[in-house]
Amino acid sequence: MTSFDEVNRLIELCYHKNIKLIGIDLPNFGFNEILQSKIKNQSDLSSDEENQIEELLKLRENLHLKKILEYKEKTDKPLIILLGSWHLRENSLLRNSLTNYKIFFPCDKRGNLLIESPEDKEINYCEITKNE
Repeated sequence: MTSFDEVNRLIELCYHKNIKLIGIDLPNFGFNEILQSKIKNQSDLSSDEENQIEELLKLRENLHLKKILEYKEKTDKPLIILLGSWHLRENSLLRNSLTNYKIFFPCDKRGNLLIESPEDKEINYCEITKNE
C-alpha cells in the first residue's frame, strides 16, 4: 500500500534531519528471484512456494523482533519502527512479545486493521497503545 516514492521521500527526510535508519528485514524480504518475479507479476504460486513464503514470514517476524529488542537495549530514546500492517495483526509475534508501544496503523471506517487496499478505497488511521 506504500509506493516506492513515499518510502524514498521518508528516507530523504530522515537523511536531511539526521535521523538514523536501520534496516530490520531480510534483503528482498527473503524472496528468491523466482518468488520475486511471481509476486511482482501476481502469478499463481505452487503449494511448495506458498509453504516457502509461510516459512519466510515466520523467519522475518523473528528477525524483526530480534532487531527491535537489540536496538531497544542500545538507547533510551523511543524507536520508530516502520512495518507492513500484516506484522501488526492482533496475534502477531511483535504485538504479543513487545510491551510499552504505540501503533499507528491503516484501518477501515470500523477501525479494523487493513492489510490490503480496501474495496471502497477509504483508508483511515487508528492507534493502539500498550503499556506494561
